[in-house]
Amino acid sequence: MFVPALVSAAATAATTAAASAPIATAATLASGYAAYSGAVAGNKAAEYNAKKLEQESAMAAEQGLQAEAQQRAKTKQYVGAQRAGYGASGVDVNEGTPLEVQADTERIGELDALTIQANTSRRVNSLNLAASASRASKTNPFLAAGSTILTSMATRFVKLPKLGAGAGGVGDFNINSGVSSIA
Repeated sequence: MFVPALVSAAATAATTAAASAPIATAATLASGYAAYSGAVAGNKAAEYNAKKLEQESAMAAEQGLQAEAQQRAKTKQYVGAQRAGYGASGVDVNEGTPLEVQADTERIGELDALTIQANTSRRVNSLNLAASASRASKTNPFLAAGSTILTSMATRFVKLPKLGAGAGGVGDFNINSGVSSIA
């Protein structure tokens, strides 16, 4: 028996499906382009951040060298002040306790300078590592676009069975029969 309403509904469904395919394809391509553009922008930001971190690293190294030199100069000034104080008191500064005090002051001052050097080195290394990590975070824009397009196409054109959540849904496992039912 010929039913015109069924034929009309089938024709409408076929026409709708045929009309929506180009729209879906265009949307997929647009998503791929957006992924590509996003990856390019992300890569530019990562490179910018890496360059800024490298600049900060160079500044930290320079500041560390200056702080280290200032510490050594301060130590020399302090030792000079000690020598002047002992000399004003009429004590020989080149032997005995005054000499030991000066030597201790020089050792402690050098230890402070080396601590500044080590801290600077750690800071510079940390900034350089962060710059490398920023560069490593870059993604290939073509891979980003391709994976987006393929994923979109797969979800539109490949209908995979969904695992059910119980109550006799698709992919449920029947404990009594030991057979998995996939509808």
